[in-house]
Amino acid sequence: MKPEKKRERYEEFYKTSWAKAYGFWHKVITRGEHQVRLLEEILSKIDKETISILDVGCGQGDEVKEALSRLSPKKFQITANDTSREALDMYARNNPTEELIQERLENLPKRLKSKYDLILFSHCLYSVNLDGLFHMYMNMLQDNGSILIFLDSKESGLKKIQRKFWKRVHGVAFDENTAENVVNELSEQKIPYETIPFSNYMDLDRLQEIEKDGIAKLLLPFAFRTHNLEKAVVEDAVAYVMTLEKERKIENNTYAIVVRKR
Repeated sequence: MKPEKKRERYEEFYKTSWAKAYGFWHKVITRGEHQVRLLEEILSKIDKETISILDVGCGQGDEVKEALSRLSPKKFQITANDTSREALDMYARNNPTEELIQERLENLPKRLKSKYDLILFSHCLYSVNLDGLFHMYMNMLQDNGSILIFLDSKESGLKKIQRKFWKRVHGVAFDENTAENVVNELSEQKIPYETIPFSNYMDLDRLQEIEKDGIAKLLLPFAFRTHNLEKAVVEDAVAYVMTLEKERKIENNTYAIVVRKR
């Protein structure tokens, strides 16, 4: 599938009614504290009174808010980006934001002239053409600045669900990026990086507390980026989800990928 088709599929699902489409996810996935600690660790090592951050594909910014709260008295200047206006407005209520930019992330290097101490990509690279992307963003870093990427591994429970049913839903084999794609691209671009894998899980009991039929009504539309799911696909996918479940949890695996500009 052409890259623009992948982007449209992903962005149209999250551009409007963002909270309804995505808001449940952080309540059922346990990776948040891992990511907050890693973000806190990187920011704490930046020896500046005011730290500049570009938060790409920012969402509502809960984890950034928590990390920054642990780093007083440091100050932060944040440029936040997303394709969803709703997400940007929520982010601005959570964090001390200097600028909000509603734009595809591939276009930011052409629009922004500033340089940043930290560029954060948190679970926003799924539908992006990675070719040459990281060199463009490396040019946006201050000396000794860092890029921090969070993305799920292809071995995650969520990715297993997506890969098994993607062709039935979209007519093509699974074509979104995983952490392994990012690592391969960084290697091909000869950009040094560090990977920090960590395990987390989806909590099906929490999901059911939010919505009794949460697998069918929340998890599957979220996973496949569409509400237009055939009944037979939903039934088969729900049954498959239950084969992955252990003690009402489904294991997920995430990589933190760190790139430093020396």
